[in-house]
This record gives sequence, C-alpha cells and structure tokens, in this order.
Amino acid sequence: MLVVSAVAVGLLPAAGAGSNGSTAPVIAFVSDQSGDYELWTVRLDGSGLHRLTRAKGMDDTPAWSPDGRRIAFIRYRAYWPKVWVMNANGSRPRQLTKGYSKEGTPVWTQDGKHIVYGSSPDPPRANAPGSWSMRPDGTRKHPIRPGYGSPPSFSPDGRRATFSAGCGGGYGSCVYVSNADGSHRRQISAVGAGGNEQPAWSPDGRLIAWINSTDLWVMNADGSQPRRLAPGPLPETYDSSPSWAPDGSQIVFATNRSPSGLAVINRDGSGLAPIGVGVFRRGSRPTWQPRPRSRAVSAVVAAPPALPVRAARPADDARLSEARWEEDWRVIALDPVSHGYAVVTFVAGPVPALWISARSGTKKVAGGSELANGLLPHRGPGVTVANLPDNAPPQANSLSYARGRYTVDLTYTVRGHLTIVPGRVGITVGPWHLGPERVFPGDYVVPGRMWWSAPVATGTVSGWLESQGQRIVLRGWRVYQDHV
Repeated sequence: MLVVSAVAVGLLPAAGAGSNGSTAPVIAFVSDQSGDYELWTVRLDGSGLHRLTRAKGMDDTPAWSPDGRRIAFIRYRAYWPKVWVMNANGSRPRQLTKGYSKEGTPVWTQDGKHIVYGSSPDPPRANAPGSWSMRPDGTRKHPIRPGYGSPPSFSPDGRRATFSAGCGGGYGSCVYVSNADGSHRRQISAVGAGGNEQPAWSPDGRLIAWINSTDLWVMNADGSQPRRLAPGPLPETYDSSPSWAPDGSQIVFATNRSPSGLAVINRDGSGLAPIGVGVFRRGSRPTWQPRPRSRAVSAVVAAPPALPVRAARPADDARLSEARWEEDWRVIALDPVSHGYAVVTFVAGPVPALWISARSGTKKVAGGSELANGLLPHRGPGVTVANLPDNAPPQANSLSYARGRYTVDLTYTVRGHLTIVPGRVGITVGPWHLGPERVFPGDYVVPGRMWWSAPVATGTVSGWLESQGQRIVLRGWRVYQDHV
C-alpha cells in the first residue's frame, strides 16, 4: 500500500471558445448536416470540426478503441447494417462483418483486443445468439453466451458489464450489471416506469450514467442513489447517448437542450454547456475520445534498462498467493513546521488502488480510486508499480518508478503530483500478527490472518495535492515508508 500521510438553452455558456491549435478533448458524433448521416469529430471547445465519412447511406454509432486510434461504427449501405472500422482521422475504412444478418452497435473491450456487437440473422432463427465478439481485424468471430440486452458498457477492469434489458417484472427496460459475458446478471435500476436505457460505466468504476425515460441520470455502480443530472431547462428534455470523459469528470450527451444537439455536463450535475453552437447542427451519438496511448507513455517505459519491463496484466502477481492476497506500500509524510501530514496508500492487490489523505493547517485533502489496469513488478525498494498494458487508455491515477524515484500522478478524485525520493533503509520492525484491522481511510475492518513485518525506510517528498478547492504544497517533507 502506498500512503503519503436552468437557464434557457440559449443562455447556457459554451463549453469553450474554439481556437486554432486547440488541445481540447475530441468528440466523435453523427450528423446529417451534409445531407447524409455521416461521422464527424469536433473538439470540446467547438474547434477542429472534421468529417470522417462520405459514404452513401447512413453511418452510425461511433465507438473509439481504448487507445483512441480507431473508430468502429455501423454502416447502412444496403438492407443489412454492418460493422466497419477506420482510423481516427477517417482513413482506411474497412468492413468487418458480412452476410445476411443485421449488426448492431459495436463496443470495444477494455483491452482493445475484441469488438463486441449485436447480430440478428435474416430471416430470424430460433435461439440464435444475439451477442458476438471478434478481433478488430474481423477474424475469430464467436457468439457470447448468455450475452446482453442492449450494447454493453464494460467496467474499467473489464470484468463486468452493464446493459439494459427487459425488467424482471415484465414491463419496460431496466439496467443490469453482470459478468463480462452477460452471465449472473443482476437488476440495479427500477426508476420510473421501466424506461431505463443506454447505461455507461464511469472510468473510475463508481458511477453508471444512463437515460431514464428521456433524461440523463447517474447512480452508484450498485444501483444506489439514483439522481437526475441538471433538470431542464426545457419543459420536455430528450437526452440520449451518455459518454464519459477519460478522467470521469464530465459526460457528453445528445440533447435538445443544446442548439447543436450535443452538450457536456460535470458528473455532479453542474456546468451544463452546449458544444459546437454555430459550428454544426443536429449532432447525435457523441462519444469521447480516450487519451491516445502515445501521449501518456509511462515513466516505467522510460526507466533505465536495469528495470525489467514487460506487458502488464490485470491482477499481476496474484499467482503468488491466494485470491485475498494483497501487497501494500505505505509512506507517511510529516512536516515539522506546519505539523501537517500526507498519506498516500498504494494497494497492490487483485484490484489495485490509491488512497490519499492529507492535512496542513486548516486545509484537508482526501480521496482515492481503484486502478483499472495491471501491475508491473520492478526492482525498486519493495513495491509493485501500477502501469498500463498495451492498448489501454491512460489511468486517472498512476504510480511509476524510474531513476530511483517514485512519481505519483493523480487526476481523480484528488488531483496532484508527488515525487518521492527514498533515503536510507531503516530497521525492520515486527513481526506482528495481523488480526482484525480498521482500514484508513475508509473506516471499515478487514479480518487479517497472517504474520508480517515491515522494513521502515526514510526519504523526502515534494509536490502538491488538491481536492474540493483545498490545495496542499509539500516541499521536502520527511517521509517514512513501509512495505507489507
């Protein structure tokens, strides 16, 4: 564990003022403003409008690959809609499915190795599978059983899926969560009259956005605390197609609240703003581009050759012990001047996580997040490093090791950047018997059953931490670190 202790639409502010050279996030969407339903991209601030497709017929439901380099989509060239894929700039479009069947919305798996899509044979056949998977080049097609209802949205770790299907009571549609293949499904929403559609899992795994009737809602991933985002401003709103920002801070969606058809909103319901007003018309099916892999090269990749580097795997090192194993690395930082402290806890278990708690004077910072991707062992002083597997989108939070230093980058729920420089290794304390232990932060108990000891090292930490308007700056604070 690493521890370093409603106004009218016309009055909505635009999401940004477009300008040349903008680095604002990119949104792919559908529009018929050219006379046909084609795919387009535009930056969140309204700049950089680019038409991707120019085919006769209809192109629909764009889906970014996790590395942000390709887009899968549905093309209606004849009677049977088919899955296609192209580069992010619209080049090299190629058809992936053929035959007498109607294909539905494509969805990439989190590792980018497969595309999941719906398929219905024509004419219909009894008991025909409705969900299929294939590689991004169109090979190795196989059915998924039991499959899903609507197109799935996968959890950050790729192990679970959420989708809409008929409610258990036999009316309307409800939101479900299940294993990645659709098995062991569990209904988590029953809001309104059963019109629950288009669920989208947040990048941090905590929330699911979905359309209830015709409005954008969010709820916790277990179905608790459902809430409507930004009611109004029109007497009747028609929202659809929610898509999360890579850092989970915002949602882009299609809506009649915006003159362009697209809008963005913060995850707490604040900051509702139209996108591309005066730039395009009748936008729909928006989807947020993941951060391209090339822009977020891990510090581990750039580390000296002495560090063993290989492709990371989810729950890496779990083979070393039983399923409930975890490896923790903790650093407690103390400032003798302000009597402040900072705690950043890295839990390198089957589901790795970072937890942060800090205080300096009257300022407090606290938060944390699970890490969706794998772990990478290295030769640093006793810690497993969170890293990105190939084709994975950048994580909101990460820990890397290079050139004798640890770097902690935080985006959500705490923002910050810390550089930890290990000093000398201190004495080994313990062993102790780890019985029931109250976990901090979190205030819950784990029933530990093991003997353990910890080599205590010293060093310094510098950087900053920020959340909810509170910012704490660390300048050479003394750190004490242990490895469990």
